[in-house]
Amino acid sequence: MLRILSFTKTGIELNEKLCKKLNNDSCAGYAPKRILDRKEELTYLPENIPEWIQEYWGVDDFLFIGAAGIAVRMIAPSVKDKYTDSAVLVMDEKAQHIIPLLSGHMGGAIPLAEQIADITGAIPVITTATDVQRKFAVDAFARDHYLKIADREKAKLISVAVLEGESVGIYVEDGYPLLKQKAIKETEQYTELKWCDSKDMLNEYEYGVCISTDTKDSSKRILVLQIGNVVAGVGCRKGTAMQILEQGISETIARHGIDQRQLEAIVSIDLKAEERGLNELSEKWKVPFITYTSEQLKSTGEASSSSEFVQQVTGVDNVCERAVKYYLKDEKDGKIIQEKLRLDRMTVSLGMRY
Repeated sequence: MLRILSFTKTGIELNEKLCKKLNNDSCAGYAPKRILDRKEELTYLPENIPEWIQEYWGVDDFLFIGAAGIAVRMIAPSVKDKYTDSAVLVMDEKAQHIIPLLSGHMGGAIPLAEQIADITGAIPVITTATDVQRKFAVDAFARDHYLKIADREKAKLISVAVLEGESVGIYVEDGYPLLKQKAIKETEQYTELKWCDSKDMLNEYEYGVCISTDTKDSSKRILVLQIGNVVAGVGCRKGTAMQILEQGISETIARHGIDQRQLEAIVSIDLKAEERGLNELSEKWKVPFITYTSEQLKSTGEASSSSEFVQQVTGVDNVCERAVKYYLKDEKDGKIIQEKLRLDRMTVSLGMRY
């Protein structure tokens, strides 16, 4: 969810324009009550904005239409680190410039700024070193391909090496053709990145990136990007065939460019614990099928959407998305990457551990 904050009449006009152009399900606009007319389709900003921001921090993204200083003061109590912070952007009310202020790579503020720039004609002001120098950014690569950075300090070393012009090797564990294809494409785009046919070849370079299911690597120079950190939440009608469930999940993860083998679990409500199709799929894909009670799912806060029918049947308004949230509840870097999606006889949500 992108939450857009505006503070003037001109800012409100831009806010409304953006909310209409962007997907309504993933965007919400806000403005102060004193200047907001009821005919305008925005929501009143709360009195304590920094406290309100903290409620959604690390889950939703924020765009401030106004001075950068306003944004800085309002997000200051929430800021922690680049791996858990929300994406924060600032835009002037005439839509001349848009700045990804915080979490440009891991939070996706830079691509979001570019998307909004395409809509408004604003100039995106990018200050991140790897972007300015058009160099390989390992954190952005991990984010884009749903990989977990096993060692953040090594990630910093890789970034420094790239900026200093050193060559960095990259290798993908066997059995992941989609990831291999993407990594090779990166080497074609960035001359400093060198493809390695084997893990041993990484040792030919001062620094290396190894995309693998094994997070352990004794080398101080090799960063592991972990495969197998995506979870699928599923809700379905009773008796839904395994083939339908498999197709629904497969198409959803493929839409995000995720290899099926990156999936580490399927989750749902305990009412589905004996659902034949889900258990058969769990066995076929060799991933655990985990279920939670309605009370556990209710404890996950807000969901992107709700269903009165599902509420009546299961005791909770959104099964698939809440199941993912509960699975990730102890992961400080966990994040929903696909909100509830309605498909034939089923719903799907995806989450991952960064």
